[in-house]
Amino acid sequence: MLSVRATLGERRFTSESRTLVVDRTRPRWVSQTPLAGSQAISVHQTILAIFSEPLEPTTVNTESVKLLSDAGGVAANVVLAPEGTSLTILPASLLPIDATLQVSLDGTVTDLAGNPVEPLQQDWTWTVPGYLPLGEPLSASPTESSEVRSSSLQIDGSGQPVVAWLDGTASAPYGVRVNRWTGSKWEQLGGVLGGIYGSYYSTFCALEIDGNKRPVVVWDEYSQSGTMSFPVRRWNGVTWEMVGTQAVTLGNQVSADLVVFKGNGKGQLALAFRELTQGGRPISVWRWDGSAWGKVGEALNVNPDSAVSGLRMAMGIDGNPVVAWGERDSSGWVAAYMKYWTGTAWKIINLPTQAYPGVLSADASGAPVLDVPTWDGIARSAQLQRWNGAYWETLGDPISLYPGATDSGVAALTLDAQGRLVALVVEEEVADGPQVLYVRRWNAGAWEPVGSQLRKTPGLIPVQVSFALDSSDQPIVARSEQSESEPGRRRVHVYRPNN
Repeated sequence: MLSVRATLGERRFTSESRTLVVDRTRPRWVSQTPLAGSQAISVHQTILAIFSEPLEPTTVNTESVKLLSDAGGVAANVVLAPEGTSLTILPASLLPIDATLQVSLDGTVTDLAGNPVEPLQQDWTWTVPGYLPLGEPLSASPTESSEVRSSSLQIDGSGQPVVAWLDGTASAPYGVRVNRWTGSKWEQLGGVLGGIYGSYYSTFCALEIDGNKRPVVVWDEYSQSGTMSFPVRRWNGVTWEMVGTQAVTLGNQVSADLVVFKGNGKGQLALAFRELTQGGRPISVWRWDGSAWGKVGEALNVNPDSAVSGLRMAMGIDGNPVVAWGERDSSGWVAAYMKYWTGTAWKIINLPTQAYPGVLSADASGAPVLDVPTWDGIARSAQLQRWNGAYWETLGDPISLYPGATDSGVAALTLDAQGRLVALVVEEEVADGPQVLYVRRWNAGAWEPVGSQLRKTPGLIPVQVSFALDSSDQPIVARSEQSESEPGRRRVHVYRPNN
């Protein structure tokens, strides 16, 4: 309490008392955007801090307020709003990806009374990853445990991702679900397909795109008599309609596994699988000719003393399938084979390796392309080769982020709008460590990087991955991921580049 007394000769004057408030309270952080510890921040993110009282403008500048990353300082402007409580940091360019960022205020930033800002209990840091989640994870139920399986991804005629998978919970029926991204959320196309039939249940589904860029889905199904078939449905914009009047149906006492479903984007579809019969394990290929499903040539018989250990198939631009498989004998020796349908017969293509091949695809001309990893005595590196009609030619150098340190391999292959091969590669950052996914494009005789890396999501275990390019040739990745703490909780997570 203050008052003023004045004396003039023998006269005294006293003012009324006044209360003077001395500000000794330090400004507090009220809110921060993005939140500290955030793991999926966009490169376009606004960086904003709100304080409990106005700051002294002269103390707020690029020397006292800094934006930092793993690699050092990030150029940015600092703007204090006229009311003095809102502080915005404006990066000079997009935020760096695959980086942890932090905002740092030094002790010279004060309020109007000169009190420095109260320090944070937790550093204001966040992560800007190479990929961002596209909407919420997909499953039959957002709350119940469910084990998503057999997921696949395609891009429809509107340029939007479409995902199919098998799933079910105690309250949601088991079967095939197909969801499409609307631009703002995931919506289910039609009802649940397939499901449980007596003691059998669907174990496989796959998604393709027809010549009109409409989703086409196939799954395995059992009749009450136990006969196995593969229904194929196409989304017509309103409902799922049959592709053909009959499903691909196997004979009595015959089932199938190692199922592969492929299309070439022109409406030509093919289905390959290993038949499980009492008489052997032949590989059958069926193809949609535009009006019906028919078997392609004779079955690809295998050595009856060997077990088929894997199956690959690709569809060329001509609609003729190429099939590769491996056979393992009782000693463990694996022999690999490849055949190409000429239109009238299966023709043998000698493989570049006797080991079971990696991912199989076809280039824009329809030529088979195969991942045949190289070995340097320490680690394997992805190496793509193409059949030119006479021999296998190597496409560029081996693909590896950490050559000679960890194994890399091609997880998926596709073609961009210009018909160039694009590979999704998987590799461990360190031996026995988490895997990263990255994209390479074949251009002018070399593999060039496309975007950044998709790392393991904290707390989740990657299970299965599929890959496609959207209408802008941006990579979209769908990855089934299982909770580390709840093994029965598995979801499909879809990611897009952070750009």
